[in-house]
Amino acid sequence: MTQLKLLTLALLGLGLPATAVSQTHSPEKIASAMMNLNASALRSQTAGAELSHNNLWSRMRRDFRMSEVNPEIVRRHENYFATRSAYFNRTIERSRPYLYHILSEVEKRNMPAEIALLPFIESAFVTKARSHVGASGLWQFMPATGRQYGLAQNNLYDARHDIDASTNAALNYLEYLHRMFGDWSLALAAYNWGEGNVSRAINRARSQGLEPVYENLRMPNETRNYVPKLLAVRNLVNNPQGFGLTLSHIENKPYFQAVTVSNPMDINAITRLANISHAEFEALNPSAKVPVFLPENGRRKLLLPVGAVNAFEQNLRSAPNEALLSYDILHTDGHTTLSDIADRTGMSISDLRRTNGLSRNNVRAGSRILVARNTSTAARLVSDSGADDPLGGLIRQTAAAEPMTAPSSSNRIQVARADAAPSRPVVETRPAAPLATVVAARPERMETARPVIQQAAVENQVAAPANAIIQTTRQEAPQAQATWAADSTAGQEPDPLMALANTSAASNPAPADAAALVQASLAQSGAEENRRQAAARAAAERQTRQEAQPNRQARQQAAATHRVASGDTLHSIARRYHISTAELRQLNRLNGNSIRTGQVLKVAGNGQAQSARNNGASRQAANNRNANSRQRQTSYTVRSGDTLQSIARRHNVSVNDLKRANNLRNNTVRPGQKLRVTTGA
Repeated sequence: MTQLKLLTLALLGLGLPATAVSQTHSPEKIASAMMNLNASALRSQTAGAELSHNNLWSRMRRDFRMSEVNPEIVRRHENYFATRSAYFNRTIERSRPYLYHILSEVEKRNMPAEIALLPFIESAFVTKARSHVGASGLWQFMPATGRQYGLAQNNLYDARHDIDASTNAALNYLEYLHRMFGDWSLALAAYNWGEGNVSRAINRARSQGLEPVYENLRMPNETRNYVPKLLAVRNLVNNPQGFGLTLSHIENKPYFQAVTVSNPMDINAITRLANISHAEFEALNPSAKVPVFLPENGRRKLLLPVGAVNAFEQNLRSAPNEALLSYDILHTDGHTTLSDIADRTGMSISDLRRTNGLSRNNVRAGSRILVARNTSTAARLVSDSGADDPLGGLIRQTAAAEPMTAPSSSNRIQVARADAAPSRPVVETRPAAPLATVVAARPERMETARPVIQQAAVENQVAAPANAIIQTTRQEAPQAQATWAADSTAGQEPDPLMALANTSAASNPAPADAAALVQASLAQSGAEENRRQAAARAAAERQTRQEAQPNRQARQQAAATHRVASGDTLHSIARRYHISTAELRQLNRLNGNSIRTGQVLKVAGNGQAQSARNNGASRQAANNRNANSRQRQTSYTVRSGDTLQSIARRHNVSVNDLKRANNLRNNTVRPGQKLRVTTGA
């Protein structure tokens, strides 16, 4: 009866004089008002139950306040998501680790709660989603806009993927746009289309005598659908039962906690100390592009599941500093190359590229390069196979002292999978700076509230939106203590952290607990995935070899003929294929030396072609041996006024060859210094 009265009052309220209705109420707005009224009535039946369960959705619904625009487009998107409930639910599950934090930041700025759902339509809550135009991250920042709002992007780190930094930048940008346009729908349109485009569209509407509102602006189809799509998601979250959906429960409490560390730490060390998988670390810290977490003097926060912070801090207090970082950080003051760094450090160029995310040999001045402290460390850390775990014993000791409860299915992190669905400065050359050895410091806690410790399991089963390019992560299982002990007795230097852990573990054996079962499950899943990938690679290699065989035969057949090009002569063709002119005439039954452009000539049979290639290769090898025999090494004494460049020019060699022959790290030479010079005769 109460709902009937409310409905009657709503209809009477709309029954105003005709002039008032024509000015303020369109049929679409009346329909929207009716929908909101029905949704309000339905929510009143479940609000008490939701609040009693501390549901994040009920908190969000209390602050939905955006007006609906283009209702007919909103209805289309509502139907689209409602009929694709599997995709909708997967995206909601992916939001679980981030939504509490995003909603809290939205509320701090007194923004509509709808803004917290914006990553749903931007990236489907895929942290490394990348569009075809180059936008990336939860909030899909373009590179230039990201840099404008403080999101650094380099070979080590992409702040557009940083959960905390990108959320802060996106909300700052939206606040700026709202101040500019005074309307949240227009601010969101500018976020998608650009503030300049929206400003010009507003001016066009005004010049045509139209009110500058969202519906009256001429805009691309993507932007036309942008805000209605967000409002459709809002409506489904606001009233899931009305669309036949059931939202999974998300607790109204933090999923992760920010921890401040002062110095770099290996990501492998962090995951061991926190007793989480690499995938869990990646889900909360996806901005790292290298195997080291770089705190940037405290400006970057390490995000850990709230249930892992105590274990991380306890383990870190007992860990020796030398076990926390396997790399030195090289700061390049002048122009250098990966070849130079490889020569100086003993790390291979390919490992340097993989570790630092580099594709070119040249390195910009001011860059930071991670260099493994020894070559065995480099080979171990850049490979995809499991590594020895010097922190494992300490972690098992902590787990024994403070067992972790098994997580519920509703608290799992969803790891995204892509669905089927973007001049170097001139500086003065000077000696490169020495390697900077760094060690990790103890973290400073940012929050004091401690929920019950939980270990979040990882579920590799969700889909990303179209156009997303997702970086995959690998899971690593801790190695057994026996493996490390065997390696140590085989001649390797024992790990001090492992020795400490083994001593403690001997007196306090670790019981089998839920966390150990989770780690075992993850290890088994990782092993199965590695076997599957190895089988897939082997099948792909076999297919590649099979496909290459006809191509080789076709190339051999093509090599037996030659199509005459403009300027070709019989003599030049014969010389090219290492046969005589007489043989060429005989193969093609030519009486003279006349040929025409486009004519196809036989240059050798299959056996002759192979013989010609072999002969050519033999001649090339002989030439190389002769060239090597003609080289000679001399000694040169540096005179006053000489430079490395002038010496190289005088002896007709390159500066790099001269530096390599004399193990020089820079271009400095001194009078009286003797240099080895290898020259040709």
